[in-house]
Amino acid sequence: MKKVNLLTLIFTLFAGLLINTVAFAYEKQTSPEKAQKEQLSQQELVELYPTDFKPAFTRDTVIKLNAIVHRSYDVINTYDAIIADVKRSIKHTESNNKLTPEAKAQLTRITKLADESKKILADMKVAIDELNASKEDYNPAILAGMLDFVQDVEREIAKQEKKMAAMLNS
Repeated sequence: MKKVNLLTLIFTLFAGLLINTVAFAYEKQTSPEKAQKEQLSQQELVELYPTDFKPAFTRDTVIKLNAIVHRSYDVINTYDAIIADVKRSIKHTESNNKLTPEAKAQLTRITKLADESKKILADMKVAIDELNASKEDYNPAILAGMLDFVQDVEREIAKQEKKMAAMLNS
């Protein structure tokens, strides 16, 4: 099965929805004058849409940025899968006032995820710098969303790592 780029899929769905909405609105018109006026507006939209459309990124850039975002997605999924066990280990350590090997291991797991999320964020910033230096046209809103996601993952894991380290060192 051919892989479908998430951004392409979202855009295609949005474009289909827009075209269907315009067609539905046109069909609902009752007066001939309104129908003719709407038909002219619809023709203008259809005539402008194909020529004015610009993809959010080039294919190579989409592949590169999506790979970075996907790495961040994998990190947060791993974090979500282990965080309950990690918190349980930390609470057990707090209640016994003794640092257990399991708690150390859990902190190490979170530290590795934090390090990986920092590396991913650095990679995203490098990719953005390269994109800006290339003078390639791109959609800044989509790029900002991708960057926000990667930053949010890094912040969440770093915050938890700091919190756990403080709890274990007290």
